[in-house]
Amino acid sequence: MRKLLLVFLFLILPPGMAWANDGNMSTRAERLMAVYVYNFTRYTNWPEGNADHTATPHMATRLAVLGRSPFGPALDEVASKSPAESKLLVSYCRDMVCAQDSDAVFFVAGSMSASSIRMLLTAWSGKPLLTISDMPGFADMGGMIELQRSKGRLTFRINMAVAGKANLHISSQLLQLGEVVGIKP
Repeated sequence: MRKLLLVFLFLILPPGMAWANDGNMSTRAERLMAVYVYNFTRYTNWPEGNADHTATPHMATRLAVLGRSPFGPALDEVASKSPAESKLLVSYCRDMVCAQDSDAVFFVAGSMSASSIRMLLTAWSGKPLLTISDMPGFADMGGMIELQRSKGRLTFRINMAVAGKANLHISSQLLQLGEVVGIKP
């Protein structure tokens, strides 16, 4: 159990990430959620030759946050401390226009109706766009990664069928830490 915790912390914390309260306004929960999202992008590989994705060594992964950010300043803090080989560029969007050139999209729970999100997920089906949300049931409605809060803990579900259809490879290291759903028989 202790070894699993150490592996988890190693995978989750980006290099150089300080957890001491250094005067920034983000809470511990906001920081943890931000680190999860950062690592979801860090441990996902996009298909080779994908013109829509720029994340190659020394280039950044573009993440669009749709809706009112649940991260406070934490996601920007994590992104600013990310190493050059896994840089994260964050855009905060009110509509889908802003998210069109992104490699990953985070749908904020309550920012859109479930039917609107389903419609977008259907339109993006098969495209190499990592979809993440803290909306309950997101993985079941066709999203790739769903963050969940349960009993004071942050966990996640990964829909492998949807990720596979989009030709995204999610690292086995990440798969060991979350609940995997949507596995093709």
